[in-house]
Formats: sequence, structure tokens, C-alpha cells
Amino acid sequence: MKFGKMLGVLILAGLVLSPVTARSAELVIGKNLTPGMPLNEAIKVLGIPDSVTVVRGPDENLDSIEINYSAHGLKIRALSKGTKVEAIELSPQFKGKFANGLKLGDKFPKIVQLYGVPKTLTSQVVRYPDKGLYFQLSQDTLLLAKVFMKGTQLMQHKLMNP
Repeated sequence: MKFGKMLGVLILAGLVLSPVTARSAELVIGKNLTPGMPLNEAIKVLGIPDSVTVVRGPDENLDSIEINYSAHGLKIRALSKGTKVEAIELSPQFKGKFANGLKLGDKFPKIVQLYGVPKTLTSQVVRYPDKGLYFQLSQDTLLLAKVFMKGTQLMQHKLMNP
């Protein structure tokens, strides 16, 4: 099935099967929205996206799609030939939380309390590559988060681990 048709079928299936989508504050990363979940299930939870962008990789097997939900303050990513959510990116507008209670706006000590000592740390980025977690800080405050599926081939994941 061609990529455009596959994406159209997934979006249509999500809309037909679930006319009621989650409100932003009801989104829980690691519970009702998780890397590795089927893409059509994520679309059911999130509803109609604002935009879908194709991101070209170094070869066609690494091409991906970025599905933007600005009302929820997040993007989901999937490989173009895949059917699973490979990554979830949270922006400052995200009002939900992580399954363990972490929220954007929390301070660095809470991240360490919940996830332990990070593998690497700079003044702006806290990395837990074994868990697929990357947190961007601004003045010790959690501003952005990226969560990747274990074993993902997304170029964005490779870029997070210089």
C-alpha cells in the first residue's frame, strides 16, 4: 500500500472508530499515549492532526512522518513504512503528564527523583538513552520532552545521542 493511502486509511480509521478524543490534560505518556503503540490507536486518542509532514532520511527506509497536534502540544513520529508510534515530542503547551506524574514545568530534582541519575547531562539536556527519554531544560525547569520507542531507527533519535 502506498504511503499516502496508508496514512489516509489510518486517519480515517481513527476518526470512524473513536469520535471522541482525549482532552490535552487527559493525555498520559506511558499510559494512553506510548511510543510503540499502533499509529491508528494514537490517532484515535488524539483526533485529527493539524499537519502531517514527510521527513526524508538518508535512505527511503529511514523516511519518517511527523504528525503535529498543536492543540495538544505534541507531535508523534513514525517511520514512513511503519505502523507504530516511534516517538512522541512534547512542547511547552502540553498539559498532560507522564505516567509517574512528571509534568512539563517540573524542576530538575524531580526528574532525578523519578528517573535516577541521567546518563549524560548538560545545562540544557538531560539524557536517559536506555529509557528513550530526553528532557530539555530552561533554568532548571523541564521545558520540552522527547520519548522514543526502544530500538527506533528514527534519525531524530540518532541526533539526540551525539
